[in-house]
Amino acid sequence: MLITPGTSIHEFDKSNWVIHSAEGRNFLVNEATFRLYNILATAPGLSEAKQAFDDQFGLNLDLEQFKAVLAKSLGGYNVLVNDEVPTRPVLTGNYLKLKVEFMPAWLVHALSKPFQWLYDPAVFWIAFLICASVVPVVYLVAAPDHVLAKTNYGLYLGLLYATMIVHELGHIGACARCGLKHGGVGFGFYFIMPVMYADITEIWLANRSRRIIANLAGVFNEVLYASILALVYWLTGNETYLAVALTVVTMVAWQFNPFVRFDGYWVLSDLTNTPNLLQKANDTFQRGTRWPALKAFVTRPLLTLRQTPLRHTGLFAYALLNTLLWVSIMLYTFIVHRETVLHFPAIVWHLFNKAMDGQLAWTDISRKYLTVLLFYILLIRFAFLRIRQLNLRDTMVVRALRLS
Repeated sequence: MLITPGTSIHEFDKSNWVIHSAEGRNFLVNEATFRLYNILATAPGLSEAKQAFDDQFGLNLDLEQFKAVLAKSLGGYNVLVNDEVPTRPVLTGNYLKLKVEFMPAWLVHALSKPFQWLYDPAVFWIAFLICASVVPVVYLVAAPDHVLAKTNYGLYLGLLYATMIVHELGHIGACARCGLKHGGVGFGFYFIMPVMYADITEIWLANRSRRIIANLAGVFNEVLYASILALVYWLTGNETYLAVALTVVTMVAWQFNPFVRFDGYWVLSDLTNTPNLLQKANDTFQRGTRWPALKAFVTRPLLTLRQTPLRHTGLFAYALLNTLLWVSIMLYTFIVHRETVLHFPAIVWHLFNKAMDGQLAWTDISRKYLTVLLFYILLIRFAFLRIRQLNLRDTMVVRALRLS
């Protein structure tokens, strides 16, 4: 056997498979690599594997050529025994910074276990629709006009913060229901936003239906939680429970935003069978906005559209909408908070000095400052990406000159 023990392969769709390494890495392969993997998994040695590969693909490679095929297809992923290719970098997971796990895998598994039966496909979709209809009905029929005025804010905040744990337990429970290994729950930062995360990396080994359920399970748990709170309000008349329920429903709507890596993004990624959706969309957008592609579209728009695969058109449109969204946010921030944007470096320096003197208070940090901070983060990010693109283009030019 030439495959590292603990490695496995799983069907992703009709033409692609996921190889899961013993170290927990997942990567997508096509049918040819799938057949190569199976040859390596059953062959007793390298020579026998080469002969089986030649027979299946109608080739006549020597041993060194076959080793080159192995290095190109599977090298660097710690899948091959005695792999000499340097480990390839991980492409996913970098969007979360400063991750800290605070609930270990065994604890979240135990907490989610009583609800795991809800994540079977036959149960999940019916339960989801039922729960989704409860809160709007209660709101329309029984909501008072001044809910917030009668809210106990201590109870409100306690119940609202509990929603975050409830959400992540949904992801964990759905992953466990598939019989897959999961990690714990923790905190991290997405841009400047503190967020919670659940480690369900192995959900990529499940089929598409199960992956969609796992990605929606957090939202489902929130809707179920909101439904229970709405019923408690109906039984007790305490408006605080209704206020929390309505807040949770609003948060659920935000979770379906497909342009940030929340649940809606992962559902869209699964529906389109596109891992690393944002990265692939941005790559497609960059290729489509280069001068040769733009020139072809301007001179022959209908022919260009007909010759472009529908998948590439969809990725381009997704990246275009994503870019327009963030540019609109930046323009709005600059127009509304122009003075704060222009003087923000001085404001940060002033707040830093107050902090060093021990005089900084929570009231010194307004929501406006956080909005402007997001503006600067996006601006720096766009500038960094542009510089990286220019460096990459210069490197390609240098290589071309050397080759010539």
